[in-house]
Amino acid sequence: IERSAWKSRPHEIGFDEAAFRSRVHIEPAPRLDVLLWQADLLGSIKDEMDARSDLDEALKLAPGSVVVLEAVGRNLLREGRAAEALVTYRNAIAAGSRNYMSYLVSGIAHLNEARAFASRSPDPAGSGGIDADRAVAELRQAVVLSSGREIAVKSFGQALYYLADVPDADVDLLRDNIQPGDKGALEQVLLATVVSRKSLDRAKGILGEILRDPTIGIQGKAEARKLLTILTGAGK
Repeated sequence: IERSAWKSRPHEIGFDEAAFRSRVHIEPAPRLDVLLWQADLLGSIKDEMDARSDLDEALKLAPGSVVVLEAVGRNLLREGRAAEALVTYRNAIAAGSRNYMSYLVSGIAHLNEARAFASRSPDPAGSGGIDADRAVAELRQAVVLSSGREIAVKSFGQALYYLADVPDADVDLLRDNIQPGDKGALEQVLLATVVSRKSLDRAKGILGEILRDPTIGIQGKAEARKLLTILTGAGK
């Protein structure tokens, strides 16, 4: 059954291959780019020896290169060599890295130091010392550069807890990067913890919103009630 009054006919379209080739230039990728791509691929399939070999060659081709240092840092983390990865990522920051992982790895290390230092104080809140300042500065960058990745946001909020004086701008940054609903419930409780150092009423308001939110599950609401009980006792 012919459903159309028009019959399709094949048409040859002229193609000037020589003219096309004269305008298209295909060149091999730069050796450095190939080495970095290959090292990431090899590292992801646990071929550690060959990945290291590629990265060693990349370091010889471009010593001190930010992208090379970042690639080395990634590979060291995959191998579980956290201390060496930390040094490498900090070198990348010093060289001008704009990769959120550089700041996240370094910031979390400072956060751990701040937490340990604050644990010796009767009141850990605001007692993280210089490492809290450094953690906040680097994790702030991690939040911005990662467009609010959950681990960066959570670590940033924890660092703010140990900061002696929490700027309003950092509270706003934390709040604006928390996911809505149940997925961000624990970070909202963390926000309330940070805000409580500035205003108990504001903190209680945040917790009240969590408890009224029908999209937030049992765990998030349980943590909100726990903190609300503590803050209510502190406000007496």
